[in-house]
Amino acid sequence: MDRTIYFSAKLAGPLALMIISLLYPIISVVLLLIIPELPKMET
Repeated sequence: MDRTIYFSAKLAGPLALMIISLLYPIISVVLLLIIPELPKMET
C-alpha cells in the first residue's frame, strides 16, 4: 500500500507540472479575453 502511494506521488509531480504547463497559456489567453469584457458586462 505504501509503495503505491509513493509511486503515485512520484508520478503525480511531473504529471501536474505537465498539465499546468499545458493549461497555463490557455488560461492566460482566456483571462486576457475575459478581463476587457468585465466592465461592459457590469453596465
